[in-house]
Amino acid sequence: MVTIIGSDGFVGHRVKKWAECLKINHTGVYFEDKEKGNIHFEEYIGSELLKETDTLVITAGNSNHNLPRHNFTEALKMDLSYLEKLEKAELRADIVFLSSAAVYYGHEGKVDEETSVEPLDYYGLSKLYSEYMVRLIAGKTGKKLIIYRLTNAFGKNEKRKRLFDNIIECIKTGAPLKITGKGESYINPVPVEKVAEILIKSALEIRKALGEKKLEVINLTSKEEVRVIDIVKSIENKYDLKWVFSGQEESPVKFIVKSRKLENFLTRLGIEIEPLNRSIERFLVSYGL
Repeated sequence: MVTIIGSDGFVGHRVKKWAECLKINHTGVYFEDKEKGNIHFEEYIGSELLKETDTLVITAGNSNHNLPRHNFTEALKMDLSYLEKLEKAELRADIVFLSSAAVYYGHEGKVDEETSVEPLDYYGLSKLYSEYMVRLIAGKTGKKLIIYRLTNAFGKNEKRKRLFDNIIECIKTGAPLKITGKGESYINPVPVEKVAEILIKSALEIRKALGEKKLEVINLTSKEEVRVIDIVKSIENKYDLKWVFSGQEESPVKFIVKSRKLENFLTRLGIEIEPLNRSIERFLVSYGL
């Protein structure tokens, strides 16, 4: 059985939808919204379902970049406390874990999975600690682990407004899009539906895909290396999108995440990623634009 931790989240909800579509025996574990899961996390860790779990897909933890920069302790609690409970519950399952490319903060230029990670940012540091924790869980039980370091996911119904939500609103209202700094941060986004597909199919094929290996770390990013300003300029004329620069960016993304390892891994899983401009166009069309 595949269990999805965080099935009520932005990514986790899509993973559960994929599991339903593929008719996979699965359980959705929620933290807040019971409409998007089968069992609450606190109930799950004390249930027989935990023992029946063959592979765990984890999409939980803090996704608010500003929280750790203002309250690092609270962010650590959100990223680590549920993992500690899983470890103490003696979970014995293979794991597909969604982490963040924020662990590369401090680097400039191209980075890959072999690049050292010593993040110079509280959000990245919190995510690195969560990677250490999940590696401890898998290592103690001898189970297999895939860690995906996601750059950015976009799609409908994000909990908080981010770039693409703001773009939609500004196109509809005619208000100018406010771009923090000069829009120089590399974003390299991936459609959330594709992120979910990758996670669930990795869970299904983890033993075959990893072979003798116990751990695989993979950057989950678009093939294209794009900044915020590149995305805005690519659609401004067609959608009459107005924009202005506003303020300074607190933690600009100066690193460029390489996708070669991801591309090779997805070929083994039989997954294709379409060109980013096509994904963005489909996203905008879904709003009737």
